[in-house]
Amino acid sequence: MAYIALDFASSSLVPRSRSLDFRDKLLKVVVYACKLGALYNGSKKLAHIAKQISSARKIFALLHWVKYSDDARSALVEPPGAFRAMSLLDTALTLLSDMGSDLSTLGSLGVVPLSKRHMELIDWWSTVIDAAYCLVAMVTGAVGLARKQRALAAAPPDKQAGAQRKVTLGRLGVLKYCLDFVKDCHGAGLHGLRGEGVPATVAITAGLLSGAISTHKWNDKLAPSAKAKAG
Repeated sequence: MAYIALDFASSSLVPRSRSLDFRDKLLKVVVYACKLGALYNGSKKLAHIAKQISSARKIFALLHWVKYSDDARSALVEPPGAFRAMSLLDTALTLLSDMGSDLSTLGSLGVVPLSKRHMELIDWWSTVIDAAYCLVAMVTGAVGLARKQRALAAAPPDKQAGAQRKVTLGRLGVLKYCLDFVKDCHGAGLHGLRGEGVPATVAITAGLLSGAISTHKWNDKLAPSAKAKAG
């Protein structure tokens, strides 16, 4: 039994623990679950835990934007046109948002001399830029989903399962951007035409669902390498 547990840990849990993105998204789920619990039962302890883990996540996510070089390379491979421009804009916006978050985090650690007001301003702009990124990502994600659906329709029977999996993940990706946009609108204090903002309960629930989707997508992405190692 002990050997079975060790084999499972080696083939499945270890590859996931080595993924910074997977752990980051898992922490995001914990943060928003604590926030939601604190909101409903007024628990100061849960609110404190959410705040501490959120601060830890920001340090954990430092230099996260380095990985966007792969996204930029993928965008440049696209034929010149609207989709290529949107993909590059997509990458540029998320890059700026993450770099702004890093600057604010370094300010809170005292590495960069920033006043509290400046850090709040940087956080606000990072959130607004991330909201703009989500809008662009909804478009590029929808185009990518349409491509996957065409590939599914043309796939031979033995490739149907894999193609359907990609379509499902594509749909979840578009939904995640919608949820993140709702969360960002609340975080930046943005209001609709009627002057109404996003309620805290809706925003926190959106953040929780977004984190769950991201965790599932990374778990799915890591599964093939885990299976290959087990084989």
